[in-house]
Amino acid sequence: MLPESPGASATPTRKRKRDCSVVESPSKSSTPRKRKSFSNYSFSESPSKSSTPRRRKSFSNYSFSRSRRQFTTDESLEINTFFERRTSSRKTQSVVEKEKENDLIEAILSHREDGLEVAEIENKGRGVIATKQFVHGEFIVEYVGDLIMWKEAKKREVKYASDTNVGCYMYYFNSKAKRFCIDATNESSSFGRLFNHSRRKPNCRTRVVWIGGKSGEQPHLAIIAKRDIKKGEEMLFDYGDRERDAIKENPWLKD
Repeated sequence: MLPESPGASATPTRKRKRDCSVVESPSKSSTPRKRKSFSNYSFSESPSKSSTPRRRKSFSNYSFSRSRRQFTTDESLEINTFFERRTSSRKTQSVVEKEKENDLIEAILSHREDGLEVAEIENKGRGVIATKQFVHGEFIVEYVGDLIMWKEAKKREVKYASDTNVGCYMYYFNSKAKRFCIDATNESSSFGRLFNHSRRKPNCRTRVVWIGGKSGEQPHLAIIAKRDIKKGEEMLFDYGDRERDAIKENPWLKD
């Protein structure tokens, strides 16, 4: 046995273990975190909407009640007129075309013939002149007469040719795969039958308009302004006759 060293304990010595226990960090609740201090800024709590209500902007020329504008009678009329103009200016092309078509049909059914006058034209006989200005595309008059089919028109044409005292006022046209003729030979008060021919410088043109009635749809021949027409001008449109025999008998069809 080893000799005991002086001052040594009688109990056996053990090597001390290193203390590796984890020390628990203090909780946040126990040590509250301090807020960072900003010396250059000052903070104040924003007032709530209930405590400090927002003030409305004041307009001297207007009055408000529950956020609604109170308009006078004159102002209301002015605003309504403004919105009507805005509404009319925003019409689609199809709506505008539909309105024009309805106006054309109304003019035909009402037999509108204003702005025209019968006059004697040099080297032509009777003709029609404008007593007012017409704009391009405007309805002028309807070519009124008996609406007949092609075969009946040819029979009448032969009959009229046998009498030199009777002129021919027959207008042939095609529409919806059919051939029609309007015979305006019989004397009437309609201006359309007295419009003279011009192949080179016409200021009018014809247009077929189908209108429904008791006997179904029927074609009407409307005469429309081909360009702007001034007051005092003679009304002229192309008869469209290109047959050699007709041109030979009526040389004026070339002009």
